[in-house]
Order: sequence, then structure tokens, then C-alpha cells
Amino acid sequence: MFGAPFAVERLDDREDYGEDRYSLIGMVDGRVLHVVYTVREGRYRIISARGATSNERRRYHEDNA
Repeated sequence: MFGAPFAVERLDDREDYGEDRYSLIGMVDGRVLHVVYTVREGRYRIISARGATSNERRRYHEDNA
């Protein structure tokens, strides 16, 4: 998903996490997933990964229409 041309990525600034966190919604093997990650020492660090909710799937498809 990282660097995928149709992935929807946004900075998660809802709270002060002490680091930049990003929300990434993308498709893998026909399934829309939601990943929250940060970058530390030049490496992607996944904080959470799960299937996207219906609202997240809608946003993904709207942004890629």
C-alpha cells in the first residue's frame, strides 16, 4: 500500500501523539484496508492495520472516482 497510486493518505492530527502519524487507506488483493503508521529513523512503523469501515471505503472510492 505504501506508495500505491490510488491510496488515500492523510496526516492524523486529531491529537498530539508526539510524532507525525498518517492514516492510509488503500486496496490490497481486492480488499480496502486502513493503516495508521509513522516514520521513525527512515522506516515505516505500522501502528495499526485493519479492514476499512464502510465510511473509509466510501472515502477511498470517492477519492479515486
